[in-house]
Amino acid sequence: MSSWKNSTFFFDRIKDLGFWQRLFQWRRIRNLSFDAYEEFRALARETEAVRENTGRLQNRITELASRNENPLRKSVNLKYSRHARMPASRN
Repeated sequence: MSSWKNSTFFFDRIKDLGFWQRLFQWRRIRNLSFDAYEEFRALARETEAVRENTGRLQNRITELASRNENPLRKSVNLKYSRHARMPASRN
């Protein structure tokens, strides 16, 4: 994950600026905003990559679960069919 160093500095700087500083130091603030925006874009890319990976993993889990379910079902069915075919014991 990326750090929010530039974004934090940008917002702290905006909060601390007075009217005259905003008026005459706008270029510096603009440059800070570009850096903060790049951090935001990097975070958005990371978030999208995690979302895509999560979707792939969920699909894989579903696939594996369905593969494992079929042999289990067959095993249970075989067990019951053997039990049904066994002659009843006489006591």
